Amino acid sequence: MTTEEKARAYAENIFGNPITPRGIEETRVARKAYLAGAADALASQWKDPKVELPEDEETVLTLSSYGPVLAYYSKQDEMWFTYGNYGDITPTHWLSIPPLKEDPDTFNETDK
Repeated sequence: MTTEEKARAYAENIFGNPITPRGIEETRVARKAYLAGAADALASQWKDPKVELPEDEETVLTLSSYGPVLAYYSKQDEMWFTYGNYGDITPTHWLSIPPLKEDPDTFNETDK
């Protein structure tokens, strides 16, 4: 489900099916608030490497002059290493990669 679809479902859950002009306006306001909140929550997850570094050798998403690049910071070497052929990077921001939600329909090796 896209963020837009989640926003629509959230607004309809709060205000019901918008069939009156007031209901349409309330749904529009709730949808706009949901999208703004989602964007703000995502934006606030980016960290400045001058202020905070990831855990030693934790793979993170970075932003640099190359654009988004998977990389990790080595505390021992005091430098960033990338996956791929990017050479040295100096990220302006980094973001921890969140874990995937577990899908109950997916086979789990520990369930044997």
